[in-house]
Amino acid sequence: TNLINKSLALLYNEDTDDSTTQEYISSILTIKASLLAEQQDYIKSNQCLFESFTIKRENINDRYMGKTFTAISNNYLKLNNADSAIYYARLALSTVVKIDPSNIFSLPAVKDLYAENTIEESADALAAAYEKKYGETKDIRFANAAINCYKISFTVENKLMNYYQYDDSKLLVLDESRGRSEKAINFCYQLLQQTKDNQWAHKAFEFAEGNKSMILLQSLKKNIAANGLLQTDSLYQKLQALNIQAAYAEKNIAEKLRNNDSSFIADQQKADKINNDILQTSSLLLKNNPVYKDVLLKTDSLNTGMLQQKILKDDSTALLEFFTGTNALYAFVFSKNNPVQVMTYDSTLLSSINNYTLFFTNENVIASNPGAFEDSAFNLCQKLDLQNIAPSYRHLTIIPDGIFCFIPFESLLYQKATATSLKTAPYLITKCNISYGFSAATLLKQTEQKNNDNNEMLAMAPLFINNSKGFAPLPRTDAELN
Repeated sequence: TNLINKSLALLYNEDTDDSTTQEYISSILTIKASLLAEQQDYIKSNQCLFESFTIKRENINDRYMGKTFTAISNNYLKLNNADSAIYYARLALSTVVKIDPSNIFSLPAVKDLYAENTIEESADALAAAYEKKYGETKDIRFANAAINCYKISFTVENKLMNYYQYDDSKLLVLDESRGRSEKAINFCYQLLQQTKDNQWAHKAFEFAEGNKSMILLQSLKKNIAANGLLQTDSLYQKLQALNIQAAYAEKNIAEKLRNNDSSFIADQQKADKINNDILQTSSLLLKNNPVYKDVLLKTDSLNTGMLQQKILKDDSTALLEFFTGTNALYAFVFSKNNPVQVMTYDSTLLSSINNYTLFFTNENVIASNPGAFEDSAFNLCQKLDLQNIAPSYRHLTIIPDGIFCFIPFESLLYQKATATSLKTAPYLITKCNISYGFSAATLLKQTEQKNNDNNEMLAMAPLFINNSKGFAPLPRTDAELN
């Protein structure tokens, strides 16, 4: 902070009418404001932000204004001043998209949204401010406005994702957005508890789907759109060939790094060129094929009606979706004619999951202590409340998330075992068929794919020959595949 103050003092002695000097001062003030906010000195942080406006004068662009107003709003929220937080978050939003300034609940139309992270950031700030105001007033209009702001953020995030070419960049965005999903779900669950209105359970389910398997969903959209629009397009064929080249290049680099082969540098240069060609070809493909571009940029909203119609075909079928947050664990049970059921778990569930999965770390653990395994399997099933869910349906599609991905649900016990015989234990799989999905949205998107007229399928499974990767061999897998 002392260094920042000295820098500001020196700059203020310069010609403050000079645009370059103004830019330097404004940038340093913004950095100082961020440091003060981290130190929880929100009043002084806002003073710096307002000062940065004053010093820049006419040299202010909309994006800069939006980001600064968003920071001011966040500080006011920390000061428990919901009204000022709403005011400045709305100012931030109005710098980059059209809203009605005379209506405190006015938000931009979906058609006006575009790929701009200032919209996303200001909508997040406004959601938090509306949520705070709802807590003070219990005026449901503020709750609805907060939920709509979260939807705006997700819509803009999806649009931004279409402009990222690398999966690493997409994963970084998804990692950041998971926190937003958790906040939105927590708020919906709070509203469900207070109002007993099941619409909030539906909205919580939609937010749980918000960023789940988004990269896979985008790939499905691309494949479906390309199959219908681009099969004979030379640019598309070139892009497919480049993607294959990139995969082989990455494989070669990984192998050479493992073997400490310094020639990987040449391969890296080759991979960089291929990736650059992919970016250029992708951009040209979108430019030359507006219909294909429109399909990719179209925002897919999860239609629960379509989910019930196409995935949940009768009353004997249900969908069980988990969401793992930093501070909360949720499950959603979705069936054809019943309202969405929301379950929340406490932190003791994590230790139950960890204790259960330990039985699968070695092929002899279960056999050497079947009683302990059965107790753990029944205990976890109870904590998940599956003994009351699975027996009600003949088929259960499970969409795991986070730590839930490590649970072999078929092996859980829906009731306490009366004997230590593993063959006769009351496994969950004996009560209902269990299948898995990446997300409800990808299950729906897959229904749009054309049927395989040749009745062909691709099947892959590990053999672990000679204890490959430290796992026990699976000698019958080859016969099962063939």
